[in-house]
Amino acid sequence: MPKAKKKPKAKPKKKTARKAAPKKMKAAKRPAPKKAPKPAKPAKPARPAKPASPVREIDAKKIADAVARLSKEANFDLEKDVLAALKSGQGAEASPVGREIFSQLLENAEIARTERMPICQDTGLAVVFVDIGQDAHVTGGNLDEAINEGVRRGYLEGYLRKSVLGDPL
Repeated sequence: MPKAKKKPKAKPKKKTARKAAPKKMKAAKRPAPKKAPKPAKPAKPARPAKPASPVREIDAKKIADAVARLSKEANFDLEKDVLAALKSGQGAEASPVGREIFSQLLENAEIARTERMPICQDTGLAVVFVDIGQDAHVTGGNLDEAINEGVRRGYLEGYLRKSVLGDPL
């Protein structure tokens, strides 16, 4: 039998180095322009040191003085909005008698302010609202006594009529 011819082995092909096509270069991103630095903020002033004790002390004499002053002011000075309302009412009043009454009220308010006299002889009943907080301590006396002393002095010094001499209730 004839021998079969062996097929010659195929020679492996040599790998030839292929030159790669040049890659397209992407446009390089430019860095964003740097922003100018912000000007420095001025330094905050130092806070004053807090008192060692959180409890605030209020002298009873100062309370009495404030209540006396306010008792007089309440009877001598009308608030600006009240004066404006009286002037507006006077201008809107159709009746000559009504305009004259407004005129007298405004004149009386001016006399009370300049002469430091009560606007009306009935000075009413003193009602005092106090907002003192829980971290306060009255020194040199009692809060109620200081308020009552202030009202008493305010009525005496301001020549205000004492329309109530005792507890109304």
